[in-house]
Amino acid sequence: QQAADLALDTRAAYFEAVAAREGRAQARAGAALAGQLHAAVREQVRHGVALETEAGLAEGRALAADLAADRAQQREAEALRRLAGLLSLTDDLLPVALTDGLPEPRREDVDREELVAVARAGRLDLRALATAIQAAESRVALEQQRAVIDVSAGVGYERPESDDPTDHVLGPTFEVELPVFDRNEAGIARAESELARLARLHEALVAEVAQQVRAAADRAALAARSADMTRQQLLPQAERTADLSRQAYTLGDTTLLARLEADRQVVQARMQRVETALEAALAQVELVRAVGVPTAGRPGDQQPDGSPD
Repeated sequence: QQAADLALDTRAAYFEAVAAREGRAQARAGAALAGQLHAAVREQVRHGVALETEAGLAEGRALAADLAADRAQQREAEALRRLAGLLSLTDDLLPVALTDGLPEPRREDVDREELVAVARAGRLDLRALATAIQAAESRVALEQQRAVIDVSAGVGYERPESDDPTDHVLGPTFEVELPVFDRNEAGIARAESELARLARLHEALVAEVAQQVRAAADRAALAARSADMTRQQLLPQAERTADLSRQAYTLGDTTLLARLEADRQVVQARMQRVETALEAALAQVELVRAVGVPTAGRPGDQQPDGSPD
């Protein structure tokens, strides 16, 4: 279980590092656009087309974008160092290229109750508790046997008195233990109490696992839908608007400020795509953790042989 948790933690840390690196690149692009927007407004102020207050607003946006880029760079460093720690690496991963990107979200329907059944059969904590219940049942049976009359047979040797003509006596012996006063009620009660306690724990854990799996499946489905909508609708719409704005600017039908604002919207949409893709990937990892065994064919899963890919 600890090995599986470590593998899932490492996978999640890798996804976070990839998203942090992409987020830092988009934040830097946003800061560059904010700087161009500020410069354009300052130029308009110089020609008397814009007000000084508009320049102040543009400058504030540029400073905020620079600050966001610095924070994104710090998040990238923290994510990479957490990944290095989970991999037991002493080298700095900042100059290392992360070749695998975030997995594409999948929106196929998931049978939650089927996943619940898989979790009940495969979760190690449930299996360990079931084994403990079997041991407790055996303990109860053992304590009950101790309350039954115990008869044992053997061979005995006895040396007679000195004046007896027989040198020694060798023959069978029998021992009978009669539990008249002690029927081992205390031992039986303790064993039955422990069995009942384990049974209640098992029942509670079965219910908890079922709810965990259902909640994880719902989160994974919702995150996949959000990531898919951002990738297929929000980002393409922002890119189309930016293309139209650049064409209009080339023809002289719009201003530079409008064109730069459209480009900024594209950067924001790309950053949102990274965020939603990360949420979907992490949700899949947590779904695998909740089920306890790989859910074949989904991002963040293990290989069919059960080993991490």
